[in-house]
Amino acid sequence: MSLLDPYVPIVGEQVVDELRLLGEHLKGRVMRHINSTAVGGGVAEILTRMIPYFKELGVDARWDVIKGDNDFYAVTKKMHNALHGNLQPFTPKDFEIYNQTIERNVSEMDLSADALFIHDPQPAGLISQKKKTSARWVWRCHIDLSERQKDVWEFLEPMVEQYEAAIFSAPAFAQQLSTRQVLIAPSIDPFSDKNRELTAEEVERVRDQFHIRKATRCLPKYANGRATIPIFISSSWIRQATSKSMPCSALPRLSSRNRSRKGSA
Repeated sequence: MSLLDPYVPIVGEQVVDELRLLGEHLKGRVMRHINSTAVGGGVAEILTRMIPYFKELGVDARWDVIKGDNDFYAVTKKMHNALHGNLQPFTPKDFEIYNQTIERNVSEMDLSADALFIHDPQPAGLISQKKKTSARWVWRCHIDLSERQKDVWEFLEPMVEQYEAAIFSAPAFAQQLSTRQVLIAPSIDPFSDKNRELTAEEVERVRDQFHIRKATRCLPKYANGRATIPIFISSSWIRQATSKSMPCSALPRLSSRNRSRKGSA
């Protein structure tokens, strides 16, 4: 059975047929994805699922990972946080570590492809090799740049400008760039382990293993005594709504310690 067949009941046969048609046009083309980690993180999760689908469609999809030491990943972690709007201190040494790591990877990586998809800031500097390849270069940004830190973006922007296209996840994340920008909204794979439905037995087994009580839902009282927005009590409890609303009076009283923290629940 085709890997795509299970998706027909979800997205419709027409969508799957369109994918197969596109695959015919791209058959044999080499599409190389490059990111910073082979496991863990959203990009690795996406590529783990996506690469086999591309291959089934006839695209020669490949996936490579850049290499770096602890100093490099400490710098790129700061970059990630800064681009999300969390102010981080940066020094010329930080940017030097980034550039040196990119240079080492350039000498070791195979960048041959018809299309290169570079994911997020970590490998963005590989664009320095664009003129040495015949590939189309695309930068895929999975980060919210709406409140990005100015000095970090000013370091990355000249790199991004060299790509033939930049892909963002939402209009608010896009930037003022001379290069073409494309919107691809986030999506989930309903058949990934993270998104599949759990059986009642699996849920109970996890609860028992970690001694987690069932979540309690209550509705805040307004003039009519009802409300439409559920409130889930305690971040340590599984947030699972029940079919019946419990009265707020049925909840355990918060201690003074918990009351001061209840806003983070």
